[in-house]
Amino acid sequence: GSQAALDAFSAIARDVAADTGVVYVDTAGVCRRWDDYLADHFHPTPHGHVLLAHRLLEALDSAGVATPH
Repeated sequence: GSQAALDAFSAIARDVAADTGVVYVDTAGVCRRWDDYLADHFHPTPHGHVLLAHRLLEALDSAGVATPH
């Protein structure tokens, strides 16, 4: 749960995405701490899910991937 662990995981995920041709979407910082999370401070609220969905659509649009919106 530390920032260092998150950074390490993100670096690995970026490398895997680059190696496999998958779009990597960085969602860190999309949700406001803690307003967009449930009481467990891990799972997003409905509003947090909307923010994440918008970020995913933006990334897919930027990568030229067709999206249904």
